[in-house]
Amino acid sequence: MRYLIKRKILQFGITENQLCAGDYENGGKDTCQGDSGGPLQIMDDRVDCVKSFPLHKLVGITSFGRDCGRKMVLGVYPRVSRYIKWIGNIVWPDDEILTIYKFYNN
Repeated sequence: MRYLIKRKILQFGITENQLCAGDYENGGKDTCQGDSGGPLQIMDDRVDCVKSFPLHKLVGITSFGRDCGRKMVLGVYPRVSRYIKWIGNIVWPDDEILTIYKFYNN
């Protein structure tokens, strides 16, 4: 899947707290109605040493788009890295927040 992070892709623009993803040229790769809240992940270069599987990094959360899988139309996702401190304050104990923040900002 090709990731595009350009404001001009959407007429109404996106903010620095959002990103776009999908196959802009061909369509067919996108989220659809009912997918809201689902993950947008990328494979991380690091490998899980216990299971020897590539790690996946959560970069976005399915938010909105226009139709499903259309050419020249991308889905819009909040950038998880912009909200990781907020998420961390709610989900993880204080002593773990710094480690998680560093992982998402590398």
